[in-house]
Amino acid sequence: MTKPLTPDGWFIENHEDIYAQGFAVTKHLHHEKTPFQVLDIYDTAEHGRLMVLDGFVMLTDAHEFPYHEMLVHVPLLVHPEPKRVLVIGGGDGGCIRAMLRHPVVEKATMCEIDEAVTRASQTYFPYLTEWIDTDSRGEARFADGIAYIKENPGTFDVIVVDSTDPIGPAKGLFNRSFYNDVKQALKPGGIVAVQGESYWYFKDEVVEMLQELGSVFDHMQYYTTQVPCYPGTVWGLGIASMTDYDFTCPHDPKRAETIAETSSYYTPDIHRTAFVHPAFARKIIGGLLK
Repeated sequence: MTKPLTPDGWFIENHEDIYAQGFAVTKHLHHEKTPFQVLDIYDTAEHGRLMVLDGFVMLTDAHEFPYHEMLVHVPLLVHPEPKRVLVIGGGDGGCIRAMLRHPVVEKATMCEIDEAVTRASQTYFPYLTEWIDTDSRGEARFADGIAYIKENPGTFDVIVVDSTDPIGPAKGLFNRSFYNDVKQALKPGGIVAVQGESYWYFKDEVVEMLQELGSVFDHMQYYTTQVPCYPGTVWGLGIASMTDYDFTCPHDPKRAETIAETSSYYTPDIHRTAFVHPAFARKIIGGLLK
């Protein structure tokens, strides 16, 4: 449900009564109860617009780019030729926008269960969704991503799972049954990248996700990006394949440099260092990576 603003106009996200973060709100722009969740959009004092689903921060204008760029550019640049790519979830449109910056991409499909998220993003975050009307390579489908994956075996070079936390409509996107369907939907040499929570505040969820992903794919790593609007700022992403890639390096350095020219966060150096974790985190995840 919608979390009310504080009397002095702050939106506060309380994470299990152990951590909180807040945004000074200047205007409540949108409120909608969709068939799947409650959607709110706010104007904030310093971070632009803020999207909230079921009371949890999804994105801000100020912080969307490190998440979208790293979730997308890393797998697409590891893959030698990602012509057909898919986003499960990602209704705000930011992942497809990033994918379409790659000239090698011939078709980029977004399969989002909640059309209301995309329609709201078109209104309030139009720069994330302009591809819907301007780039014929991009396709927006509004359907159950779990079912869509099953219907398209051997179809995609890269699949990106841009989901909310593993609750509500996203719960089914964090288990080995779904990951097995993802494996079947990938072409030979295909790569999957997934939203992977944070080892600062979601240790159990990170471990479970990696265990499930690793039970399906022969090769798997975990990397991070910085998303200040998410709890802990350092946010994790999983990447996996049946092919033994060096996930830490772009396949084509020139292609990576070209993408970096149009990026605000991604660089080839950031790509490499994103796979380096502090000592405490290595104790949590190190034994699971392969």
